[in-house]
Amino acid sequence: MIITRLQQLHHFLETIPDRLYPFRAEIDGVRRRGRQAYVAAVERARARYGKETIGHWLIVYRSAWHILGSIVVVMIATVVSEALFGTLVGMQVFLLGLIVFLFLQEFYWHPVRYAQGRVKSYIDWLTWVIPIVTLGWLV
Repeated sequence: MIITRLQQLHHFLETIPDRLYPFRAEIDGVRRRGRQAYVAAVERARARYGKETIGHWLIVYRSAWHILGSIVVVMIATVVSEALFGTLVGMQVFLLGLIVFLFLQEFYWHPVRYAQGRVKSYIDWLTWVIPIVTLGWLV
């Protein structure tokens, strides 16, 4: 049950950029935004560039969300660590665990689940890890 809830939370967080995609796409003669427009943009990019890429602009869009997400994670980890442990050592341990989780996600799960290419895996991992390391150890 806990695993299912964690998977649901992970899926919810992972699809925030899809649902909030701000650009329009014409689908069946109707202009759409959000998830439908995002899926259409991914399909167009994969048709143009190949199965393992989503195109440069979508990579930039997703990377911006990764950077924002990593900043939010560091802020939450700081507050929780200070409240629970009274020290920031717990936060640094949590962030190291998160970096390992992100490595598994970007280099194992996403290539299997989304046919994500190796270059996108590196870009995604770095856009998560650089802010986490920078902010997490400057606090």
